[in-house]
Amino acid sequence: MRVGMSRRTQCGVLCGRCGPDLLAPVGYRVRYQERYREAMPALNVEFSEEEMARLRERAALTGRSLKQHVHDVTVEEADRISFVEGAVAEAARILPGIAARFPEGQR
Repeated sequence: MRVGMSRRTQCGVLCGRCGPDLLAPVGYRVRYQERYREAMPALNVEFSEEEMARLRERAALTGRSLKQHVHDVTVEEADRISFVEGAVAEAARILPGIAARFPEGQR
């Protein structure tokens, strides 16, 4: 048996006729299945040529791939919006107490 290959096929030869998956390097099929067992959510987004050019330029400036750059920007913006919404909710919670403690001219 060759090094790095899986066990011999049913016919005793590494030919692929008895099961091509048996010819995969040892551990490859398991790693592939672990990585792709559950499909990762994906999103197809359309951009104009000008928008794509700007995205490619920004990705190149940051040293990331276009895919990674768009992913990071999208997640960062969603996190920023969530943070702002939380800050607004917290301000709405504490501001009535502050307004009650300080007279109109001292705020």
